[in-house]
Amino acid sequence: SLSPGYATQSFYSLQEGEVANVNNTDWDIAFMTDAFNSSILINDNVATALFLYSSDVSDWATVDTTGLEWNGLYNSETEWERGAFTSPQIDSDPFDYGWGQYNSVTHVVTGNRIFIVKLGNGDYKKVILEALDLGTYTFKYADIDGSNEITETVNSSDYGTKNFWYYSMQTQEVIDREPASDTWDITFTR
Repeated sequence: SLSPGYATQSFYSLQEGEVANVNNTDWDIAFMTDAFNSSILINDNVATALFLYSSDVSDWATVDTTGLEWNGLYNSETEWERGAFTSPQIDSDPFDYGWGQYNSVTHVVTGNRIFIVKLGNGDYKKVILEALDLGTYTFKYADIDGSNEITETVNSSDYGTKNFWYYSMQTQEVIDREPASDTWDITFTR
């Protein structure tokens, strides 16, 4: 069962049956652990929404949503590798990751866009994914006016047996909710 409102997500093994049935409402964004992909999803199951604010990170201190064109960014419906944060990617630029630019000398993806996230509880946050360096993500977010700024650094290898690690901006915590990817074959969700 996925519970009313798809409140849970089921991970299912064709040989063993259901491996895990986990809360699907306690996270806001998910980071892919694959070393060759930097996809970042939003939890649209709880009405999390994402908007591009600026392609100039120096605008961080002056974010103002007055007059912002609220064109949403979405997760791909067919590929986990195309999360909402990667959707602004310019396909003709092989170094553009949607949220940042890959440097072929340092091998670091450096954030170059500011996003606005509308959380499921109705709060708005500004977000910069500052860097992806050897599997370690550094990102910051704050209220639109700059208050309550949080910076997080998380190493994806800590979740290397899984497809994603998850983060709640509402509780400021990493959520380890997914079973090891070699233990299940199909996931059921909204």
